[in-house]
Amino acid sequence: MFEDFDSVSHKAHIPEPELVPILDALVSVIFFLLLSTTFIELTKITVPPSQTSVVTDPVMPPPTTPKLYIKVEGEKTLQMKLKWAGRNPDQIKKTVSRAPENARSRDVETTAHDIVKEFKAKFPEEKSIQMIFSETATYQELISVMDGVRVEIQDIVLLSPEDMRVGE
Repeated sequence: MFEDFDSVSHKAHIPEPELVPILDALVSVIFFLLLSTTFIELTKITVPPSQTSVVTDPVMPPPTTPKLYIKVEGEKTLQMKLKWAGRNPDQIKKTVSRAPENARSRDVETTAHDIVKEFKAKFPEEKSIQMIFSETATYQELISVMDGVRVEIQDIVLLSPEDMRVGE
């Protein structure tokens, strides 16, 4: 009798499915569904139109970038021209006689000071100036002009003579 019971139980045995691959597939499907529903919700979001306004005045005014051109004209005169850009572009021109070779010229220094003082009265917030000397200007003329300018504006940037041809 016990033998019949054992033989019956072996025939009725149903094989069990492997659970690990099924659980792996189920986790992948659930992860995919969660991600796809999240992206579907993101596509449904509507952004209200932005509030735009028209700016009439720029926040920062354009720079003035003052440039002082010192050009040797002949052997006896220097032409000084201060040009600037920005909202109110303009220029100031003055001519001064040159001193003899390698001599300090108070006239050159005073003229440079007067030009920059006039500019500084219009633009008191300006802190720097660019200076361009012609190739034939002497070292003493460069020093004299810088001494006159430095009274009003401390930051001086020297540019090459090639910039004179471009800027004029």
